[in-house]
This record gives sequence, C-alpha cells and structure tokens, in this order.
Amino acid sequence: PILAAIISFSTGLLSLLLFFIFFNEKSLPSLKTLSGLSWWQFTGGLLGAFFVTTVILSVKEIGSANMTALIVAGQVLGAIVIDHYGWLGLCSTPSVFFAFLGLF
Repeated sequence: PILAAIISFSTGLLSLLLFFIFFNEKSLPSLKTLSGLSWWQFTGGLLGAFFVTTVILSVKEIGSANMTALIVAGQVLGAIVIDHYGWLGLCSTPSVFFAFLGLF
C-alpha cells in the first residue's frame, strides 16, 4: 500500500514538474519567497499523502462504494465549514439547511 502511494505521488510530482517546465512563464519561487508563506500552506502535501495512504489501506476493508461515499461526504462537510467561517480567504457564507442535504 505504501508503495502505491509513493508511485502515485511520484507520478504526480513528475507530471507537475513537466507541466511547470513547458507551460509556466514564471521562474521557481526563491527560498525567501517560500519562507514568507504561512505554515498551513505547507500542509497540503502532508495531508494529501495521509489521505491517499489512508484510502489505499481502508478501501479493502470497507469497499470502494463506501469509501467514495465517505470521501464525498467529507468534502461536502468541509466545504460547508469553510464557506461558513470564510476560511482560506473566501467570503463567509452562512450555512443553510439545504447545504446539509448534500450529506444525505
């Protein structure tokens, strides 16, 4: 399972590097620029690796339909919370009853 996650992220990294080389007009950011970023902006890779590894390990136990349902429910719930509190630089949008219907 861990090898599958390594292959997944290695393929993704290679794809992004090729895309950056051929289609990006900007240069790589400097270390000074990167040091000015907030701590949470670096958590995406760690959380992504945790997510992919967890899915690979869990799908055998609960099945692909249940795994997909849990992923979608988590994304909908996360979107509701992010919208409600206006996190990640988004405008705050109060949660309404209909937003929670997406969980069912």
